[in-house]
Amino acid sequence: MTMKDDYFLFKHDHVNLSDEFHDDGPSTTYHPDKNKDPNAPNNFIVITEAYNVLNNSSSRALYDRTLNFEYNNGYMYRTHVPYNLRNNPRYSYYYETSKAQGTKQQKENSQYGVNGLNKIPNYVLIALCFCFALVGFVVQMMIIRKTFFIHRDKLNERSKRLAKDLDNAKRAADENGNLFFRNLRLRIRWSKKWARLFQQGRESCEDDPRSGRPVTVVTERNVRKIEKLVLADRRIKLWHITEELQISKERVGEIIHEHMNMRKISACWVPKMLTPFDKQRRLQTSKDFLELVGDNIDEICDRIVTVDETWVCQYDPESKQESMQWTKKGERPPKKFKVQKHERQSYRSDVGSYRAECCFLQNNASVHTARVSRQALKDTGFSEIDHPPYSPDLAPSDYFLFSKLKKELRGRRFVDDNQMKMAVESHFDCKEKEYFLGGLKLQTKIMMNKIINSSTPTVATATLGKELANDKNDRPV
Repeated sequence: MTMKDDYFLFKHDHVNLSDEFHDDGPSTTYHPDKNKDPNAPNNFIVITEAYNVLNNSSSRALYDRTLNFEYNNGYMYRTHVPYNLRNNPRYSYYYETSKAQGTKQQKENSQYGVNGLNKIPNYVLIALCFCFALVGFVVQMMIIRKTFFIHRDKLNERSKRLAKDLDNAKRAADENGNLFFRNLRLRIRWSKKWARLFQQGRESCEDDPRSGRPVTVVTERNVRKIEKLVLADRRIKLWHITEELQISKERVGEIIHEHMNMRKISACWVPKMLTPFDKQRRLQTSKDFLELVGDNIDEICDRIVTVDETWVCQYDPESKQESMQWTKKGERPPKKFKVQKHERQSYRSDVGSYRAECCFLQNNASVHTARVSRQALKDTGFSEIDHPPYSPDLAPSDYFLFSKLKKELRGRRFVDDNQMKMAVESHFDCKEKEYFLGGLKLQTKIMMNKIINSSTPTVATATLGKELANDKNDRPV
């Protein structure tokens, strides 16, 4: 089946004004059930497709746009004349509608918003941008020019100031040179003068007494008055002396500190107020021990056996001195809360090894001074070393052994007694023999001598204990 277009197939003019397209019979003629021609199925498919295209208005309009192609010897070629949809009366309405919509859209694109403000043309925008750029360039050039002149003026002013300073420096150098030579001439003159004075019999270079403002406050008389008041009441306040003598507080402090060499300190705590008998016994015991030791300190220390006990807590908090921290000026100091020692405690006993001809050093405890204990010592062949009462600073276990043990264990928390005992035993197991002998030698060399040389044995007890408690390093043996 040869055809030019779909309209030719159905024998219709493509400019037909009818809105409906009717099949006039080709589909019935080429139906495979009626037409037994071998090409009938293919022709029926072509007719059906053409009918579907022409029966729909949108597909039919699109198909009509392709009718501007002409056939030449069975082949289609495009003409130079475009198909004018407006010439087809069937689609003139759609053409006019689309044209009106395009005009409206073009009008809307040329306006701003709903008020109908006309848009600014592109060439006007370009001109405005160029004007703004030109104005900005001119302003920038003016700023650069102004900045340049400002910096130039500053440099000129600085150059003038430096030149002036240089002139002043040169002038000062010239004056100092002249002053040096002038002072040199004065030194030569004074040297000749002092040489002449020494030739005349002068023996001192100090100035002679001359008239001036006399010293009216810091005098020997006022020093004696203040000393009398202080010795009468050693707790007297500076303001009381100031009101009494009508002297300023600064001058009173100067007299007390510089001329009287006195300072105000707090009272010293002592463990026990010793009686005169206790003081005498303390002094005599120290002398007897030094006589026993003599020059054989190593031999006596090897013979001494001592025993003592102390409480060891499962947790002993650090002291305030051990927990000290560095703080800046104005910074709040750290707080340390008081801890009650309410945890379980263990009783530690330290006993020396037994040797022949041993000397038993006891700390004057009731169990050591009992009659039964003394008789047992005599029966076993021990010679007893006397210990004065209320003198823990003379017991090596107190001032040397246990103090260092507690210092090492302080701040550590133990779960049970076994863990605590292991810590105590490890502390003593790692010490050498010289470590234990050091406490006894320390007692001989330092403790006893301080007791004998001290005029107030009661105060010596507290001061020596405090010195040993603050000792941070082990003393050498």
